[in-house]
Amino acid sequence: MARVLLILSIVIGLITAFLGFKTKEQADVLQQDLSSTKSTLASTQQKLKKTEGELADTKKTLEETQETLKKTEEDLTNTRGELQNTKSMLATVQADVEAKTKQLDEVKKAMDELVAQIGGDPNAIATLPEKVRELSEQKTRLETELAEAKTVQESLKQRADDLEGQVQTKEREVQAYKQNIVRNGLSGKVVAYNPGWGFVVLSIGDRAGLKNGVQMVVTRGGQMIGKIRVTTVEPSTSIADVLPGTFARGTTIQPGDTVIFQGDR
Repeated sequence: MARVLLILSIVIGLITAFLGFKTKEQADVLQQDLSSTKSTLASTQQKLKKTEGELADTKKTLEETQETLKKTEEDLTNTRGELQNTKSMLATVQADVEAKTKQLDEVKKAMDELVAQIGGDPNAIATLPEKVRELSEQKTRLETELAEAKTVQESLKQRADDLEGQVQTKEREVQAYKQNIVRNGLSGKVVAYNPGWGFVVLSIGDRAGLKNGVQMVVTRGGQMIGKIRVTTVEPSTSIADVLPGTFARGTTIQPGDTVIFQGDR
């Protein structure tokens, strides 16, 4: 009987030890799972915070771009208005120049007729000095006024030309801003990477809607690894500079990586 009890005690002790070992093993596994879960959560929170920061930067850049576009459009409207006023003034001066030119021609014609009338007519000779004086005064006055009007006309014409140039420039600026609105989510692939010069060749270009100067996110396996800025756009390809400060230490861009436009210029 005592032997049976001893055997039972030994068996129970072994079972207890085994259960204790398994319990500790399970506890260690659970502890490792918990540690891994905490690490993943911390990493996810960090990525979320980074993404929120990038979103805030994108919104700020978009607001600045929209504000610049609005100001440029306002300047364009004001310049067009000034150009219209200048053209109106130029038209008035042009009419004045034409009127004074006509008056001067009439005075010159009258002087020529006066000279033709002299022909020995005593009455014409008697009144000649007074008529000559009057016509000479009119001629001098009209020549002075005409010269002044032509000076104003030339000045207004130059101003109108300058304003025409400003309007064209501002229209191009507005058009450039509007055309450089790239579709959010536009993506492509890295075709080649030159580490020596720090640039990449992309599989997308102008036909896909990509524009010069935009900033794109580089991803690998669905995770962002850095950023690039487009410098040259061709119909079906483009070249972009790698932005070193956006890549983690030891991480480099590789052919096959995905590039995505997320709204920040």
